[in-house]
Amino acid sequence: MHRTLDDRSMPRVPMALSVLAGFIVLLYPLPAQAVMQRPLLLMMVLIYWLLYQPRYVGVGYAFVLGLLADVFLQQPLGQHSIIWVVTAFLVMVCRRYLLPLSWWRAWLIAALGIIVAGIAQSLWLYPRYLSADGVFAPFIYSSIIAWPLVMCLLHRSHRPQMHDDW
Repeated sequence: MHRTLDDRSMPRVPMALSVLAGFIVLLYPLPAQAVMQRPLLLMMVLIYWLLYQPRYVGVGYAFVLGLLADVFLQQPLGQHSIIWVVTAFLVMVCRRYLLPLSWWRAWLIAALGIIVAGIAQSLWLYPRYLSADGVFAPFIYSSIIAWPLVMCLLHRSHRPQMHDDW
């Protein structure tokens, strides 16, 4: 079987391990008070791969991850998928207009995606956890703060071979 250059550049193992880690964090049982503190690790992993491997990860990938999240969390099918597809589309559009992709531009796109996904999840999936102060749930802040760590860990496991990486 002949492998092309594109086949060798697709980081299958780092993608699979990072998605698995995201699902473990998503599914790990926490007390009701701590649910809103959990960062959106699977969303951050999705955003990273959308930014650095747009050839292999797109809206369809976000849809499948959302369906899997709905199945594993035993929620109605499509709730996470809709939120994640909209977020993936937003990230892909922003990435297209903010090339070359530097560290701060990646953080800006990720923060926008996390805020959009977090507000949608707060309003639609977890309305009982909203405070009277506002819409922002603590997991939005923790996810934005944790993004540089996630990006550095994934970037070390996989060296993008793109002309616009940093």
